[in-house]
Amino acid sequence: MILPKKHVRVKASLLGLGAAIIEELERPMTVNHLWNQYHQRHSSVPFVRFALVLSFLFTLGVIEEDQGLLQRQTR
Repeated sequence: MILPKKHVRVKASLLGLGAAIIEELERPMTVNHLWNQYHQRHSSVPFVRFALVLSFLFTLGVIEEDQGLLQRQTR
């Protein structure tokens, strides 16, 4: 589920979905704005899965939250 495998496509893995989210996160934005922007291109992904990917990216230190806005890690 985290990494693509024989029965888990790259687009369905947390790593693949995380890459798509990072592409959308060109500038700091709220979770709601990021979800709306992401969901327009990836309508098959439910919000629960989106939130799981955000938690995954935050745990890895790829994204951070600052004053209610999500942004790519700057360091």
